[in-house]
Amino acid sequence: MLDKFDRYMLSVIGVIILMLGGLLVYGDQVGVHVIDTVPSDGATIGVATDIRITFDQAVDRESAQERFQLQPAIQGEFRWRGASTLIFRPDAPLQPNQRYEVRIEEDIRSITGRIMDEPFRFSFTTQPLSATVYYLTPAEASRQGLWAINPDGSDPRPIFTPEFGIFSYAPSPDGTQLAVTVLTENAASADIWLINADGNNVQQLTDCAPGVCGQAAWSPNRDLLAYAKQTVNEFGSLSPARVWLWDLATNETAPVFEDNQVLGFYPIWSPNGKILSFYDSNATAIRLIELDSGTVRLIETQLPERWSFSPFGDMLAYSDLRSNEGWYYPQLVWINLIGQPQRTPILENPEQDQEPIYSPDGQWIVFRRRLVDGGNNGSQLMLYNIVDKSLREITTDPDYTNSNVQWSPDSTRIIFQRYQLRTAEFIPEIWLYDVNTEALQLLVSNATGAQWSNN
Repeated sequence: MLDKFDRYMLSVIGVIILMLGGLLVYGDQVGVHVIDTVPSDGATIGVATDIRITFDQAVDRESAQERFQLQPAIQGEFRWRGASTLIFRPDAPLQPNQRYEVRIEEDIRSITGRIMDEPFRFSFTTQPLSATVYYLTPAEASRQGLWAINPDGSDPRPIFTPEFGIFSYAPSPDGTQLAVTVLTENAASADIWLINADGNNVQQLTDCAPGVCGQAAWSPNRDLLAYAKQTVNEFGSLSPARVWLWDLATNETAPVFEDNQVLGFYPIWSPNGKILSFYDSNATAIRLIELDSGTVRLIETQLPERWSFSPFGDMLAYSDLRSNEGWYYPQLVWINLIGQPQRTPILENPEQDQEPIYSPDGQWIVFRRRLVDGGNNGSQLMLYNIVDKSLREITTDPDYTNSNVQWSPDSTRIIFQRYQLRTAEFIPEIWLYDVNTEALQLLVSNATGAQWSNN
């Protein structure tokens, strides 16, 4: 006769047998799941974009395409990256200032017969096209104020001018706020302040005195603010910068890395907000960290200059050095961030090329160029068409140098800063270039640091 313990053990064994039987019968029927989307849920993006859904396994393409829905609906075509990433490319730009919802219906099949047993949804909002250009002025003054102007050159207006001036600023992705680096007297310290797009509702965010906080960068979902922070060391001088994160929901802040040997400045987010990058001078590399997993990747380069992610975050374009007959020149390179990294030059016939910046629609890269034998001529701006690999000159005057390029949200216009080389004053100007008409326009004189904002 079985006692209670024997009956208990038999019941446990029975449950285990049932579980093993279930695994044998249904083990290959584990459901299909969506593991990544571009845009990410809740993001604000430009009107020229693709929509990307990545599954956790290879899926049957036809079943996935049949169960893809976009509301409001728009015509487009499907493409694939491998067997697990579906890409929907609209035939025309999305409507500005519009909320879209993507729904992936259930019953998508994997190539091994597994089934997606529940629907998946995410949404995003497109940016308005009534963009504003912000800038700092007067350029030659030690105390600069923040101004705004319409892209057609009309209605220049003051936004925010603190007592001791502004060092830098960053518009939020939705255009409602700006993170402004405000200086103290004699530029002894600096903090990040938040203001509304019209200059109202001013509030101090960081408290870094006697140190310096700045170089603010908003995450695409506007929930995190990355910034560079320098503290005062025991000798009374500023320490090298490290990158910190401010959680705007909780108002908590902390360094990205606890290790104080991980230095960093100039933080840049990937378009989907999953990767934060910055230049680490100790490692002489662009440091990329995936915030969800904590995975870190180093992209070695001797040039701590601007780099950019492709719109889908799968490529990184940056500057590095190349050797030519014993001389070293900057060149444009890109690296694949998906799968096995592969670093290749962007241009077949490089000169002195620097700071490649992707357009939001992924069709163009704008960059600065100086000819190898160009003497003291200034940097000119060039457009590289990623599709047909053609090059186009934007500026050609060797007496001017051009920099600080910024794309409009719809990829149709570029603003940039230029100043004359052969003069004693070096007063910069902000210019605008129309990609479609190839027209150049002086936007504002005696100004610097221009940026687009979606408002």
